[in-house]
Amino acid sequence: MAEQGGAGGPRWSQATYTLDQGWRVQLQAGEPTQAEIGFVTASAVTSFGSHVRLSDFPAAAELEARPLRLMHLASVDGSAVYLQSSEAGADSTGRPDNVYNHVVFDRRPHEPEPPLRPVELWRSPDLLTPFSHLEVAAARLRAAGIPQRGAVVTLDSVVSFVCDPSTWRAGVLSVLMDASVAALRGGPPVVLIADSQDTGALWLGSVQRLMAPSTARTLSWSLYERASSLGAAWARGVHIAVVPRIDACERSAFAGAVVIDEAEIPAVGQAGGEPHVTAAGSEVAASNWSGAAQMVLVDDEVARRVLVVLDEAVLRVGDRGLAPEWPLAMAVVLLGDETMDARDEASRVLLDASPDGIRQDLDLYERTVAVVSSSIGSTTWGVWRELDARDTRSSLLIRELMGSAYLERCVSDAEWLLRDEGVPLPDQALLDADRERLTALAEAAIADLARPVDPREPVTSAVHALRLLDVVVRAGLLGADVGRTGPATATLLRTVAELLVGERGIAVAARAGVMSLPLRERLIVELEAVPVQREPVPGGAAPEEVLRWLAGDGQLLPSIRERMSGPLTALPPVQLSLAMLLLREGVPVTGLTATVAYSLLSEHAVWEQIPAVDRRALVRAAALPGAVLPTEFAALEEEFGGQFPEEFVAAALASAPMGDALSGLARRVQVSRPGLPSARFALVRLAMSQSATGELVPAQHVLELRDAVVAMRAAAAPAPVAADVGPRYLAAVVSVLGEVPFSREWRPSLERVLRTEAASGDARRAAAAATTLSFLAAEDPADHLDAEIALIRTFSDASEGAEERLRTRLESGAQAPRHALGLARLAFVTSDDFPDPSFVDPRAHALAALTVSDGAGRTIRLLDRPLRELAAQGDLDPEAVTAVLVDQLRAVVTVRGAVGGDKLLTAIERSAKVWQRELKGPRPRGSFRDGLASFLTDRKER
Repeated sequence: MAEQGGAGGPRWSQATYTLDQGWRVQLQAGEPTQAEIGFVTASAVTSFGSHVRLSDFPAAAELEARPLRLMHLASVDGSAVYLQSSEAGADSTGRPDNVYNHVVFDRRPHEPEPPLRPVELWRSPDLLTPFSHLEVAAARLRAAGIPQRGAVVTLDSVVSFVCDPSTWRAGVLSVLMDASVAALRGGPPVVLIADSQDTGALWLGSVQRLMAPSTARTLSWSLYERASSLGAAWARGVHIAVVPRIDACERSAFAGAVVIDEAEIPAVGQAGGEPHVTAAGSEVAASNWSGAAQMVLVDDEVARRVLVVLDEAVLRVGDRGLAPEWPLAMAVVLLGDETMDARDEASRVLLDASPDGIRQDLDLYERTVAVVSSSIGSTTWGVWRELDARDTRSSLLIRELMGSAYLERCVSDAEWLLRDEGVPLPDQALLDADRERLTALAEAAIADLARPVDPREPVTSAVHALRLLDVVVRAGLLGADVGRTGPATATLLRTVAELLVGERGIAVAARAGVMSLPLRERLIVELEAVPVQREPVPGGAAPEEVLRWLAGDGQLLPSIRERMSGPLTALPPVQLSLAMLLLREGVPVTGLTATVAYSLLSEHAVWEQIPAVDRRALVRAAALPGAVLPTEFAALEEEFGGQFPEEFVAAALASAPMGDALSGLARRVQVSRPGLPSARFALVRLAMSQSATGELVPAQHVLELRDAVVAMRAAAAPAPVAADVGPRYLAAVVSVLGEVPFSREWRPSLERVLRTEAASGDARRAAAAATTLSFLAAEDPADHLDAEIALIRTFSDASEGAEERLRTRLESGAQAPRHALGLARLAFVTSDDFPDPSFVDPRAHALAALTVSDGAGRTIRLLDRPLRELAAQGDLDPEAVTAVLVDQLRAVVTVRGAVGGDKLLTAIERSAKVWQRELKGPRPRGSFRDGLASFLTDRKER
């Protein structure tokens, strides 16, 4: 129920509901909330449906024996409610069959005190059962808090009931116990057919007495449900319903439920074997809990002691969140020899259900540890098998105890450590509770191995040492730095490292298998310290098989990556060998190529002296996108100026994005490589960088831009040219639509590269190369122009970038109106309706063919989209722009003096109106509008 009393309010509240001058809430205590009152009015019984008909004037004994319905419902929100209903005779108007409902709300049933088991409230004197309208009117609540317990379900009565020598009840109790817990965990509900409500209450009391009080408060049940009302009871969440025997024949109403008759002798099952089977044919999985109960509930004295010790154990660990089975199992263990017959079942329960709270009670903890130790396998494999098979939802405490027992045996079991399948480990969290003791055991095992390698079996000794260290590291027992854990560990690592650098290291690596990262990192440190017997070869500090084993998953080790995070430095031999291994395999790691190049040149001083295989690996790696950052290349050029091949530098200059890093590299290249092609690349990229503020690319840079784009595409292959080069080239052509001669300086080298590209298997690259070749081969001006237009089209994939630069110019800066008008003229004269194509440079048509998305899934010309967006925003007035453009074109037509000029002007004006409608949008609204309007007015007046 929502809106219930918080932690500071009263735990208990009560309300009664009856027919007293209409159905209404009669009495209240404990300040019931609106939600609780709503529950009372919605859930109260208004028609009792008793199977016993009372006489017209019932005597006290008849009233005492009349059926009562007591229901306990545990809510999903953590609260609970007790609803007692009883026949109340006629109301004040003489209407018969009134029902009196007394509802008690427990807002915090999870609190351990008082240790109440709900069925103990059966026949509580504080739960009102008035009969007749006079008693109903005179009824008064007797207690504002928890009602007084009844006299039917007590410790003594439960012991006498289950141990009654005249009636064997262990079978029904076993089935009821297991069926109840199954229902509590989502299984089918339970129908208990009883001869009387009191015996039904005692059956429920027996089950609840065998679990902790707070666990019993999570069980929902109803004492007295007719077969016809079972569906409603199940809908309310009832787990167990006690049904009078008169309804036992209503089998159809029991569908889907476990049916137990208190008078039957069921077939009792066995945990892990055959299930219980009731007379009605219901099957219930047997448990060790019910098995233990069968063993101890046979004698009054033993049963009483078991139940008393059970409650004491619950108090010692704290009554919260306990599994139903655990308290009885713990009581069996605590009673020792007195309950020895149930020891096996209890031990299995403790292995599954022991709570974490045992840690706070040393006696209970030690007894549980003893049970675990005697129950798990006697070998390392047996312990691991038991631990690995456990459900992760089972007792954390037991899994921790098993984890500790496994690791204790593992570190001292050489045969287990050397197994071909590797050494499994539990989660580190399972070892935390016993970490100090396990660490001492691990250190002792390491010290025992820290001795000279057995010369007869050096490989086996080394693998044994590695496996032990790996287990200890993975278990988190050596801390973050493996090398700082004492002389024994250092000695062991040093001994293994001496084997790894030689040929026997190959066998060690193969047998040892995958090792943890901290151990591999420490082994690298030890390998660097091993005295070399011969002149070291860069990249060959250990056998390649050992290097691959140290590399592990093929990723760069953190220690090497850390050295690469600062200024370029030379790597020590083993780290360099590992880095070169990744480089040769093409693993893309930022900084790796530059670091290896720096290390190799530090060793050889001259590029040509580096072994050819390593030079080829460096060249391939440098061609990958982003393999060498501009800042790294600048540092390499500064340290080893001019040593690297031109293609290295060309790739870096072509693929680097604009920014300070590129500018620094370009300036360094001009100093270190004067007169070389890369120096020209550097000049062009500097020029492009200087125009990055939003200004149009100056006309004098168009030649350099165009040459550089083509040349860098060739020189940087297969690395891609930086994303901003293509858009800048388009921006340059938009800015300067004039005749510019093409430089032939790059022809020989370009043609060689382009022919290779044209023959490649990549269709896109081959097409671009073929187009560029036709551009280079063109001699006739007309052919040259066509080839240049085709080259422009190869940059169509960069249209979006060009559009962004155009929009930037059109939306900011003092020159924005001029840029807007220039773009508008280019868009207008290349539109489909413009009447005279002679006004348009052929390259402008090529630009007009470039398209972009309009954001709504349609395509639009690159030249139109910025203008349409400005018009839609109110930052561009189509009428004013069109008027100025028509005036400009009228002047051009007049200067030409061609025949038919008037008709052409009329056609231009008509075309302008069509174009204007396409751009029309809301009226201007801002400062850009004012600036553009003023600019257009001045132009028109002039």
